[in-house]
Amino acid sequence: ARIIVDSSTNLCREWARVRTTCARAGRPISAQDAWNAAIAMHFKMPLVSHNAKDYEALEELVLWTASE
Repeated sequence: ARIIVDSSTNLCREWARVRTTCARAGRPISAQDAWNAAIAMHFKMPLVSHNAKDYEALEELVLWTASE
């Protein structure tokens, strides 16, 4: 099953905030990873990833990794 998430002004702002937060922390994030994080934070859902380092600058992101 696939879920289509419509973009909204608030979601786009969340994406921009993710990109800015990561860049300011010296941990640039790809546009794709920023969308994943923004969607998870916007909808208050955990993000599942094997690349936890990509998201280290995002303290408010709930991240699930293989070790959890």
